[in-house]
Amino acid sequence: MFSYSSARRYVRSQAAVHHTLSVQQTIAQTLSLLKDAETGQRGYLLTTDPRFLEPYSRAVQALDGQIDALKHLTRDDARQTQNVLTIERIGAEKLAELALTIELSQREQRADALTIVHEGRGRRLMDALRTETSRMLALEAAELVQHERAADAVHGRTVVALVLGMLLALGVISAGMWTDHRNALEARVHAEQLRTSETAYRMLAESASDLISVLRADGSVVYASPSCVSLLGYSVDEMLAHAPGELLHDDERTRWMELLREVVSSGKPAERQLHRLRTKRGEYLWFESDIHPTTDDTPDRGVHITSRDANARKLAQDALRTQTTHLQSILESMGDGVVVLNNERRVVLVNAPAREYFRQAPGELVPVEWTTQPRARLTDGLSPFPANEGPLTRALRGEVCEEPVELTMYDLYDRQRHLSIVARPMYEHGQLAGCVAISRDIGRQIEAARDLAESEERCRILAESSFEGMAIIQTGVVIDTNAAFGDALGRNRSEIIGSVGLQLFAQDDREHVDEMLSDSERVFEAHLLRADGRQLPAEVRGRSAKFKGEPVRIIAVRDITAKRQREAELKWQSEKLLEMSLRDELTGLYNRRGFHELAGHQLRGASRAQRPACLFFVDLNDMKAINDGVGHEAGDRAIVATARVLSKVFRDSDLVARLGGDEFAVFAPECGSNDIAAVRARLSKAVDSFNTSSGEPFRLAMSIGAAVYAPGASANLETLIAEADAKMYDEKAVQRKRTSFA
Repeated sequence: MFSYSSARRYVRSQAAVHHTLSVQQTIAQTLSLLKDAETGQRGYLLTTDPRFLEPYSRAVQALDGQIDALKHLTRDDARQTQNVLTIERIGAEKLAELALTIELSQREQRADALTIVHEGRGRRLMDALRTETSRMLALEAAELVQHERAADAVHGRTVVALVLGMLLALGVISAGMWTDHRNALEARVHAEQLRTSETAYRMLAESASDLISVLRADGSVVYASPSCVSLLGYSVDEMLAHAPGELLHDDERTRWMELLREVVSSGKPAERQLHRLRTKRGEYLWFESDIHPTTDDTPDRGVHITSRDANARKLAQDALRTQTTHLQSILESMGDGVVVLNNERRVVLVNAPAREYFRQAPGELVPVEWTTQPRARLTDGLSPFPANEGPLTRALRGEVCEEPVELTMYDLYDRQRHLSIVARPMYEHGQLAGCVAISRDIGRQIEAARDLAESEERCRILAESSFEGMAIIQTGVVIDTNAAFGDALGRNRSEIIGSVGLQLFAQDDREHVDEMLSDSERVFEAHLLRADGRQLPAEVRGRSAKFKGEPVRIIAVRDITAKRQREAELKWQSEKLLEMSLRDELTGLYNRRGFHELAGHQLRGASRAQRPACLFFVDLNDMKAINDGVGHEAGDRAIVATARVLSKVFRDSDLVARLGGDEFAVFAPECGSNDIAAVRARLSKAVDSFNTSSGEPFRLAMSIGAAVYAPGASANLETLIAEADAKMYDEKAVQRKRTSFA
């Protein structure tokens, strides 16, 4: 009974050993899932290929099950249960970080996603996971040692008990029967032990996410773990039915079969292998496999293989290698020079443009006094450049040289080069690891800038020398002017730049200016608004142009104050001449020409308005007697006096003219036949008043005839003049008869 009890304790100890191994395996699988998720994320961020997300998706789906299995296995150990909860929390944070970067990349915010990766939070979470899993594994390792020691102790006691039992059995008669009973008991114990061990190992194999398989020396599969379904798409039976090496890639099948035979014959494990297996869909996936010989000594001894899905990592490595090749190609084809140093000032990389003037090759040390060989100078080409202020040196001090450093140096062909350099430090895990500098040959730019400056100076001189004010307007705003434009407005150039162009013109002219400048190059006139509020008449013209690739409007203005003055003077002179040609020089009244022109115009107006008008013909009586009796000067005074009397009697709106000699005519609009008697009475009274008070040696006497224009009649001035003239002579004849009878 003691032997049987010892055997049972030994079996329980072995079960504890297998339990510890299960915990260790589950911990490793949990960490492996998170590593796979991170590998998938890195591959996707590098390539944006959705296939790289497969390990990430599998990890997300399987992680909760792994955590639950780990909780179940450690449910009787309070310390390990707490560690599992910590791993669960960190794992959730890690998956959240991965999900965020993947989502940003899917939203085409890849730069933001890479920034999160470079910040290192994901790396810190993985470090924390490794720490926690290492702590759990250390505890399980200690438990494993205890369980193994207990099993060894129980095994020793069982052996001692069996030996003593055998000695005692030799002394009794029933030794044979007892021995048979004991052998049967031991057989049952060992069978139970074997079943327990086999169950434990099968549970480990079948719960593993890796593909576990056992092969004979000829490559045929005798065992495959259920993970073959998720990894390759084959069921276990389909895996066992495949011919030896059938799933291997054609390029790897021969080497793989030779390797299996070598492991079987040598009894030593092979180095980890990277190879491809065909899935049920017909595509090939990359796997990483460990190959160990089986422990049995049978002639058909084989190997057991643990294969981990390495497809995402392999594709990521290939993508990274391709990206590196592309990057190197880009660096070599760049026009700018690129130099990378490590934190020891040793050259890591120099691209083709930089090799023309950078003296050190990869692996060489850049001396602190680097300015000596290339004869580095300031931009004047003469003053030595301070070595400790070089962009690479500053970047290795941790400075970010975003403001370009300009200097001159001599290249390998002893040609002076003008360079503009920016540099930045590089960090790894928060530590300064080196720096990178990008240099650009700006020699042609300097020459172009010099030529441009000279050209601009010439243009500026021409613009400033112009008598016209000039301004450049972009989107309605003044962006530049010459001095003449500011002088015209009475403002400084700086006051004008930035102002709205239309506001420089008088309010009443702005709509017209906007219309003329919008799509026309015609010259027009407008009023500029000076700083003192006065308006300056100007001649304006505009033209469309391009400035820095953008449309602008160039306007030129010319002060036309003097022009306006000359035009006004000419107009006055013209009007004066016209007035002189229409006026009688002696009386200031309109002359015959003026009367005919203006009276004809008023008559046509009366005809259009259907209003009456009167034409009076007046003759100064006894003009010859005045000239002969008191002289021609008195005769002229009599004519002037007649003109004044007529101007006084008739209205301002009436047209009074001297037709010549002693004949006068008056055109009175808005005057009808009923008004003639009143006109005659006023004229007679005015003549009497003059004769009474003038003191002249002559007396005025006038004869007057009137013709009336009736609305609707033919508007003919000559007819009215002739009619009035005839009536005037009739009146003169009547007056002569009165005088002769008297």
